[in-house]
This record gives sequence, structure tokens and C-alpha cells, in this order.
Amino acid sequence: MSITLPKRPNEETLKMLIKANYFLEHAKQHASLDNDFDIMIAIHNLDNAIEYTLRILIRHLEIEEATGKTINTCELSQLIGEIQRYLKENTNQSLSYVQEIKMIREMRNMVQHAMILPVKEVKTYLMYGTKFFEKTLIKFFGITSNDIRYSTLIQSEIIKKQLHKAEEEINSEHYLKSIVASRDAFEYANFIYNNNFIHRIQRAPALSELKDTSANLYHYLRDIDEKISLDMASVDVHKYQRYKEYVDYIPSEYQADWHGNSVLQRPWEKGDAEFCYLFVANTVLHWELSNYKPIDTSNLNKESLPIKFIEKMCDVDTGEVFQKYSCQYALNDKSARLFYCNENNIDKIKSSLKKEIITAEVMRYLGENLNAHHTNLLMVYNYDINLIMNNPATWEVMIIYKDIPLTRKDFFGLNMINIDECNEKSLIAAGIDRKIIDIVLSFMSENAPIDTVEKAYDLDTRLKDVNNYQIWSFISPNLIKCLSNS
Repeated sequence: MSITLPKRPNEETLKMLIKANYFLEHAKQHASLDNDFDIMIAIHNLDNAIEYTLRILIRHLEIEEATGKTINTCELSQLIGEIQRYLKENTNQSLSYVQEIKMIREMRNMVQHAMILPVKEVKTYLMYGTKFFEKTLIKFFGITSNDIRYSTLIQSEIIKKQLHKAEEEINSEHYLKSIVASRDAFEYANFIYNNNFIHRIQRAPALSELKDTSANLYHYLRDIDEKISLDMASVDVHKYQRYKEYVDYIPSEYQADWHGNSVLQRPWEKGDAEFCYLFVANTVLHWELSNYKPIDTSNLNKESLPIKFIEKMCDVDTGEVFQKYSCQYALNDKSARLFYCNENNIDKIKSSLKKEIITAEVMRYLGENLNAHHTNLLMVYNYDINLIMNNPATWEVMIIYKDIPLTRKDFFGLNMINIDECNEKSLIAAGIDRKIIDIVLSFMSENAPIDTVEKAYDLDTRLKDVNNYQIWSFISPNLIKCLSNS
């Protein structure tokens, strides 16, 4: 039987090759530390990388299936012999650097069994091991070591790019920049893959209300919520805690919303960057593989129902960033909005929320045509803003509010009645029901002008008892002016 080489690896084989490559990289790392203990570890890792690569090759070429033999020997020379025999009978290829990798096993045996440490030879054998690995990749897998990175397995192009940057920065010995790239990949992946849990929707208004009541309890529960979210996403929380220690040392120039950081009292090391990279890469791979499709995949036909809404708060489009993750709430006597904001608009949001009164705007499009448009003012009761990722810089914004009556300006279809100047004759001419006319005239005789939110809510309560859509016909330019200037 003749087989065609090279044979491209499947995803599972690629993962195993990545592990083999990391055995090799760890060997190089320990050898560079140049002390007896680390050199001993380097020799063992080098030998592990070679044996692991040979076993991957046996599985990749399906040698056991083709020969009917079970190859479970621990002897390196026997593994090599089985592979060479199969290659000779079925291909025109053979293993490279055979004598050199046998000598590496002998060197490992000297370390393990004879307690002899051949320090001077380590770098030479590392070179042989690296060449063996590279040749094996090219001849039998049709790839190079640049192709066996975790980033090649990632589905999301954004995360793939971030992890690739982490890999490149490690190779360039820019270890802090690598950790920053790993952090960016984790934050983005955590958001897009772990945002379907119902508790994300439930926690936002709950924590926003709690923030003004007890700051200590708020921060404690946010921390618990983070752990619960990670646990639900099958993250190794112990490793995450270690990863988070590294992230907490990232200086201000790499943070979108800096509130202080610890200062690392030593240079950043390769082991720091590799730990963060491996933790993030493995976590993201797990998320992508276990990312379930929605149970209900029915969608509205956009061609038959081309309705689009643009909703703004504080003059910021609430659907501009990650719109599908936003949420509108109807609470007991209030409303709430959860949305996401980028660095272009976050300062505008923060500045507006320093006041109790903010603006809202809704536009509805039918196809390309604007067919509904109104603005109004909102009374803010609670809000919470949290950075959820540094790259792209994105904040989660939660606002709990009430619509302020008499501040709605409708630009399509609805003729607004100026309550500041109305009288019985004008209200009758506008077709307003008698009950509403009596309520409005009685209220205005006692409370005019309407210049506070309290007066507006008082009138709104009286009008709602009538339960008539005509209550939306009234506007108070005087109230809007007073609130806009406050």
C-alpha cells in the first residue's frame, strides 16, 4: 500500500503537535537558565518532545491500523524501527536525525539512571531535537512550527488575531505585550461566548440598585458574580486567579479605564507570558467547541418586515455596540436599559449621567424611510458603568429611569398640545375627552406653571387614572426648558 505524503493534520492532531512543540519550547527555556536542576528538566522535556512526536506520527499515519500491530513499547529505538519499517514499505520517506534522537534518549538515561549531567552537550542536542521536529512537520504533516499554534485552531477571527499577537510577542521576548494580547483575547471571548446566561440580564438592574445602597456589598457581589459566571463557563477558577494576578500588574498605558495597578517588582518573564497565553488559548478553545447553537433558530424575515429602530440615550446610539446583547426592562414603576458603549461615546455617557435628567430619542425606519421619531427627557434613579473589555474598549452601561411626562416631542403624525398655554376652548377643539379636560384645567389652575418633575408626575398620575391614550398628546415647553437648564 502506498500513501501520499505529506498528509495534513486534522484538528485533534494539530492540538497534539502544539503540545509536542511546547515540550520542546520548555526544554529550551529551562536550558537557558543554565543551572543543573533546570538543565535536568530541559533534557527530560526534550526527550518527551521527541517520543511524543513519534507517537503522534504513528497515529497520524494510522500505522497500527495498517499493520494490525499494537505499538505500546516504551523503547525509543523500537518506536523508530516500527515507523521506519512502515515508511520504507509504503513511502519514499524516512525519519530524519535518527541517530541524534537516539543519542538524546541515551543522554536522558544518563541523567535519570546514572545521575550524570552532560551540561555542555545540552545546547547541541536541543538543536538536533529542533531540527528533527521541524523536518518531521514538513515531511509528514506538510506544515512548519509557525503553523502549530493555538491561534490556528481559533474560529473567531478577532480572537485568532489577538492570540497570534500574543504568540508573536513571546517569540520577540516582549512578554508584557504578550500578556496584554492574551488578556484582550480572554475578555473578548468571555463576552461573546458567555453572554447568553440569564443571570447576566438579571444581575444588571440588581447590582445597579445596590451600588447606591452599599458600595462594599456591591463590590463583593460583583466578585461573586464573576466567579459564578466563570464556573458556569467551565473555567478553571484556580488557574484564572493566577492569570488575574498577572493581569492586575498590567500598567496604565495598556488599560482603557485605569483605576490603579500593582507594580511588578521584577522584569516580566517568558513563563509569565506563556502561562497567560496557554490558559487563555485552552479556555477559548473549550468555549468554541462547547458553544451550543440556539434552540430556537427562527428569525424574522427582514425582507418582509424591514423595521429598524435607532434608540439613543444621552445622545448615544444604544445599539451601536453589541446590539444583540442589549436589553430593555420594564420594572415595577420604572424602566431600565442595558447597553454597550465604545471609547468614542463613554465620556459623553458619564458626563450626562452626572445629572439626574438625560435625553432619550427613538427613530423608527420602515425600509429606508423614517416613519416615527420622538424625543423625551428621563429621570435617572440609578446607573452602573463597567469596563468589560480593553480591546476593543467596551463598557457595559445600565440605567434605571422613569420617563418624565410632558417632555415628549413627536416629529411624526401626533399634534402635540402645549399644556402651558391651553384653555378649555383649545382642548375641545383638539378633540380631547371631557374627563381629561377637567383634570388638566383643574391641575393648571392650582399648579401652573409646570416647572418641576414633581408637578409633571403629579399630573401624570391623575391622567393615568383616566387610562386614555390622549395623555400622550400634551407637552410642556416650559418644563422642558427648566429641566434642560438645570
